[in-house]
Parts: sequence; C-alpha cells; structure tokens
Amino acid sequence: MELNKVLNELQPGDTFVIFKLDRLSRGTKHLLILMEEFKQRNIHFISIQNNIDTTTSMGRFFFTIMSAFAEMEAELISERVISGLNAARNNGKQLGRPPVNKNIELVLDLYQNTDMSIAKIARTTQVSRSTVYRYLEKNNIPLKTK
Repeated sequence: MELNKVLNELQPGDTFVIFKLDRLSRGTKHLLILMEEFKQRNIHFISIQNNIDTTTSMGRFFFTIMSAFAEMEAELISERVISGLNAARNNGKQLGRPPVNKNIELVLDLYQNTDMSIAKIARTTQVSRSTVYRYLEKNNIPLKTK
C-alpha cells in the first residue's frame, strides 16, 4: 500500500514519475482510474520507459485514446452479456433469482395449523423469518396473539 501513501501526499501541480507503467498498475482499467484521479487533482504523470508525459499534448492524447478503448471494451462486454441473456431467454431458460420457497403452502399450513413459532417455521422450511412474515402478509393471514 505504498502507492496509496504516495498518492495521498501528492498536491496539485506535482508530477508523479515512474520508470515503467507495468510497475504502477494491475491493468488498463486501474491505470485509467489513476489517470483520471491525477487529472481531477491537477497532477502530472510521467512514465520514463513508456515515454508518456501528460504535461505534453501527445501524452494527454495517448491517455484519451486509452480511455476510449477502455470504454469500448466495457460496452462490448455489456453487449455480450445482454446477447447471452437474450439467447438464454429465447431457449426457454428462466432468468433471475429463483423463488425463495416453492412450497409457500407449507409455511402457511404450519402457521395456521400448528403452534409452531415463526422462528421454528422458518427453520423447518429453510426460509428467513422475514420471508414467513411476508408470506403471511401477502395471504392476508393475521398474526397470532400470545
């Protein structure tokens, strides 16, 4: 976490100098996040080995292009995910979270026909107590008084 210490010490107008880009960042996305932070904080960036200097127009242009590629990559990933979801839907696959308990009737039956507590019903049917309460409310079943 030495990087975080250094980043916290940088002031507007400072220049952050590294020898090589791959020593700074885990990947393109992380690097772009850092560069955006530098831009917002008015901190210049120089990578000696990679010949990048954001104090020059060419250096800023390089990171603008990198940002555009990262944005395009994110959009392509999003498009592939949407395409995959649509294909699954078209093949009859049910998407989304599965129902918590397919046997709501068991929860309702235990509540109405036994002296089991909400907690015990929840444990028995493997749902949360809030789910038991929600089932009761949805089915207009009044809560028992003690």
